[in-house]
Amino acid sequence: MIDYLNRHPHLIVLLVTVLIWLGISLYLWRLDRRLDELLSKFSGKTIEQDNNTGR
Repeated sequence: MIDYLNRHPHLIVLLVTVLIWLGISLYLWRLDRRLDELLSKFSGKTIEQDNNTGR
């Protein structure tokens, strides 16, 4: 396995790149959900009510 990865280092770069993008997307997804919760507190609506309006 190590010999294979030594001959194909681009696979390691690809894997690390995918993991970094996955981490960024998960962080942004959680941030979006947190912002939705905060906005719903200020507006008085629940997230379910907001989702029913087609937003």
